[in-house]
Amino acid sequence: MARTNQHLTQCNRFGDLIRSLYKVTSPFPTRPIREITFKLEHPQLVSFRDSLNGPFQIGAISKQQKKGSGKSKATSAQQPSLVQLYPNSLPISKEKFKDLQDLKKFCRPENYSFLNDLPTA
Repeated sequence: MARTNQHLTQCNRFGDLIRSLYKVTSPFPTRPIREITFKLEHPQLVSFRDSLNGPFQIGAISKQQKKGSGKSKATSAQQPSLVQLYPNSLPISKEKFKDLQDLKKFCRPENYSFLNDLPTA
């Protein structure tokens, strides 16, 4: 019995130590997102939903302005373009490819060709 109490005391002290080192909650507001989509036709719009079969919500991505700067918002012509870092897709392991093929049944059919054409190492 004494050993159990000593063990619980040690665990409580360890928990106190961990809580002092890390934040218990996120320092910024978050929302659970289950699906997120971007479209080339509208590069500054993002569609997301917080459940697997709920409605999509649309949000705009804009350049954050400093308060009181008085500058107008950036237009799409001023937005920096993305640079492709790799000329080809990076290969994945055969095990990961097999796992993705098993999970493919949960994806939309229009994504099957992407999953089937992934390069393997």
